[in-house]
Amino acid sequence: MKDGRVAGISFVVTRGGAIAAAGAFGFADLENRVPATVDTVYAIGSITKTFTAAAVLALAGEGKLSLDDPLGKFIPSFPEPGRSATVRQLLAHTSGIRNMTSLGPRYWAQAGREIEPADLVALFAGEPPDFSPGTDYRYSNSGYVLLGLVVEKASGMPWSAYVTQCLLVPLALTGTRDGQTADLVPRRARGTSRKPGGRFENAWHVSLTQGYAAGALLSTARDVAAWIRRLAAQAPWGVAADTFAGHGRLFHGGGLPGFDAFALTVPDEDLAVAVLCNTDGDAAMEVADAMAGLLLGAPGTKTRRP
Repeated sequence: MKDGRVAGISFVVTRGGAIAAAGAFGFADLENRVPATVDTVYAIGSITKTFTAAAVLALAGEGKLSLDDPLGKFIPSFPEPGRSATVRQLLAHTSGIRNMTSLGPRYWAQAGREIEPADLVALFAGEPPDFSPGTDYRYSNSGYVLLGLVVEKASGMPWSAYVTQCLLVPLALTGTRDGQTADLVPRRARGTSRKPGGRFENAWHVSLTQGYAAGALLSTARDVAAWIRRLAAQAPWGVAADTFAGHGRLFHGGGLPGFDAFALTVPDEDLAVAVLCNTDGDAAMEVADAMAGLLLGAPGTKTRRP
């Protein structure tokens, strides 16, 4: 905040499930001078993928799908070789299906408009694959858009309704919700971008319908910290795993124009950190790393970039 890198930032750190530190600085709405709080609601971008992955695993546990089912079982019109990619490969970013946000102007020129999931799929379905399913790894938003449709086909419910019923309500994640609607959201942050010279401006609008199951959720630092800790108790699909300060760690970030989010958990220390910002960039990851490093006695430890 002192460096003028973000308009607002909220954070929660838990140890053993109890809050060890929580706070907020700056403004949730810089233009109207509305202060950020621990309960400010932010767009969390790709952290949404962790909820979609958990929904898929829940459906697998109910016997409504198998991780080895091919995509074609749920979306038979999707072209090969992607149609043969398995649910497991979609979860692990090894399907080879082209990442929609890598399509350049063909994707980004329309990203501000409201869109249905089927039309979103149509943007990338005809793209040549990056590789044959299961032969390599490449992060793909497209894969998680498709998983949202898999959830809908297997559950018989809209993706957001199933996530709400299966995850948000049972876990009392009351600050988390689908951001694709036009509903007014109490305590919602307004996204900003920082320009050369340190000037802030309202961020370029991207409709959250463009993110769908890959990036449409809104949440609070309190909910995200509780959620990332919860993920340590299940198979870690939908999150990255690495070693941080000598400990195994699970984490995921999320970014959109105007927003930046990062969450991590260190299971053997029962430590969870969530940092949410309403300015695009990479401050959330840096702050989360610094907090975790201090608590683990290894200040200066940083996430290794791919």
